[in-house]
Formats: sequence, structure tokens, C-alpha cells
Amino acid sequence: MVKFILLALLLIFPLGQLSRLPFSGGEVRIYFHDLLVLVLILFFLGKKLIKKEKIKLPRFGQEIMCFGLVALFSLLVSFSTRKISEIKIGFLYLLRWASYPIVYLALSDVLNKDKTNKLKNRLNNLLILIGTTSAILGLLQYIFFPDIRSLMVLGWDRHYYRVVGTLLDPAFSAMIYVLSLILVIKKLWLDNVTKGKLIYFTSFILLYLSLALSYSRSAYFSFLLSITIFAFFKKSAKFFLSFLFLGIITIFLLPRPGGEGVRLERQSTIKARIINWSQTIQISAKYPLFGTGFNNYRYAQKEFGFLNKQNWRETNAGAGADSSLLFVLATTGIVGLTIYLNFLMKLFKYSKKNSLILLVSLVSVLANSFFNNTLFYPWVMIWLWILLALEQKG
Repeated sequence: MVKFILLALLLIFPLGQLSRLPFSGGEVRIYFHDLLVLVLILFFLGKKLIKKEKIKLPRFGQEIMCFGLVALFSLLVSFSTRKISEIKIGFLYLLRWASYPIVYLALSDVLNKDKTNKLKNRLNNLLILIGTTSAILGLLQYIFFPDIRSLMVLGWDRHYYRVVGTLLDPAFSAMIYVLSLILVIKKLWLDNVTKGKLIYFTSFILLYLSLALSYSRSAYFSFLLSITIFAFFKKSAKFFLSFLFLGIITIFLLPRPGGEGVRLERQSTIKARIINWSQTIQISAKYPLFGTGFNNYRYAQKEFGFLNKQNWRETNAGAGADSSLLFVLATTGIVGLTIYLNFLMKLFKYSKKNSLILLVSLVSVLANSFFNNTLFYPWVMIWLWILLALEQKG
């Protein structure tokens, strides 16, 4: 049953925002995958209890628990400044963050019983499949629904002729394409697979085209960084220069149908991010030790007057900052940031020693997280927890 739930979780992944449940909205959004994760937790823990099996704490389990406890403490501390209703919403965000590592725990448990590695290989290919499916849906959106400015009333940004995909956000959709491309590139150019090579190459084309048409500079940067790391470990300047040449040609060939979003030299988003970073630092300065509470960030922004009074509940940008590390600082303070950085450092140290794919994926996400709240984006978190389970050794 655990395998079935994990499979269902992966299969609905490409639906993105389309899987939002109709009764959710306002300050918190609930998705179908959230319910699947809850069911997974109940079945996994229930199975362990019935069979009286010991639950082994996975690698990085202590670090995950430490940050979770600090995040919970930061929320409890905020009782003195926040309403009960706000604390409840903040707790739901914390509950979501804390539940996703259970996916890692459950999948690790399943994989440890698979001595042939067949399941691991199938799941790697399944990740490529769902990434490619997401790319196809993104291209279909670009062709048939290129103008999503009408969705502004629902709290989304106004994008015109950009691949925003089912996540309705070019930066986050593009990050999923980058993570998928990392897996495909390893298959094609590092593992030099022969079986299914045409399929992998088709996936590469679809993913690369979707990434290009997202016009997301942060995702471009993440992809370039990924290629650089691959080239370094592959010790191949030719590999790097080939992709660099491809990137330069792509930029020159990209269509410019109109609107600022397709202008790669645009400065408005740069200015907006600088303002957002400044606002996040202001919030952090008022709550330096344990932050404003995880995740009371929307209410802190409202308190400081950083959100529009008319749509502060609906805006999809209200609960996060344009930098994951600044977000951690603002919501859990210096204490939380210190523990979170310790977790990241151990994760990077492990991946550098044991898994190139995990290392490249983590670096690309971290680089992207300086410009978006990527480390706390649900779909990225799910992807990374699954990848960590697939790439761990011992």
C-alpha cells in the first residue's frame, strides 16, 4: 500500500496548482498531494505499529527534527504577538514542511528492502517522466494559453507568452525542468545509455525548450551551474563549451512576442527582489532570535504594511520571501537559520562524497533559492526528498 501511495504521489505531481483542493484558499492552500502524504504517514506508521517493527531514524533525521522543533518553538513564542487564528495557519505550514520528510523515510524503508535496485532505477525514470510531462503541459499552456494576466484576480503574477506550466509560475516550473534535465543529462552524457536513448533525448529537447521559454533567469543560472559542476567532475571542457554554445544560440533565437517578461535584460524584477530582500531583513531585525514564527510570514508582512490591503490573503507571494535563507531567518530567527545551515552543510558534504546527482540538484536549488523561496516550495521539496531517498547509500 505504501508503494501505491508513493506512486500516486508521483503521478499527480505534474498537475501542479491544478491539484489544489476546492475548499482551500485564502491564507493557506491545500493540495491533493498533501492528503496523499497524510495517508502515506498513517499507513506507514500504522504498518510499523501493527508489525511491531522499529522505525529507524533516516540519515539527517536528527537535523530535520532539530529544525522542526526550533520552527515549532518559534511559532509558540509568537503567541504573544499573533492571533490564535494566525497561529493555526502558521502551524499548517509547519505541518506540511514536517510531513514531507516522511516521504523520504517511507521511500528509504521500501528501497532498503529492494536488493536488486530495480525499483530505484524505475523511480529514477519515473522522475524523468513526470518532469517531461510537466514540460509538455507547460508547452501546451504556452501555445493555447500564453496570456495568464486574467489570473491576477486569483493572486498570480501577470505573465505573457512565457511557459508558466501547471505551477502557474515560470521560475518554479523552470526549476522542475532543471532538476529533470539533471537526471536526463546524467543518463545521456555521463552514463552513456544506449537502451532508450531516443526517449531520453526527446525528453531533453522538451525539457530544454520549456526551460528556455520560461524566460526565468534564475533557472537559467541554476542550469548553467549544473552544467559547470557536471563538466568539472567529468573533466570535460568540451562538455561545458557545448552547452554554453547551445545556451548562447538559444538566447539569440528566443522569440520576443511582447511584454516585459520576455525581455532578459528586464530590471523591474531585479528591483522588486532587492525591495523584497530589504523588507525581509526589516522583519528579521524586529524578531532576531526566533523570528516571527514558522510560518507567520504573511502576517508579519501585513503588520509591516508590505502587502496590499485588498488582497493580502489571496496573493500567492504573501507567505514567502524571495530568498529561502532570508525566509528562514525571518521566520525562525538566528537560531533557526544556524540549525538549517548546519543541516544544509551536512547534506552537501554527504552528496559530494556519495552522489553527484544529489550534489548537482542541491547546488542548483540552493542557487535558485537566493532569488525565490525554492527550498520551501512544495513540489521542489517533494522532489528533493524523493531524490535523497534514491541516492542515499547504506
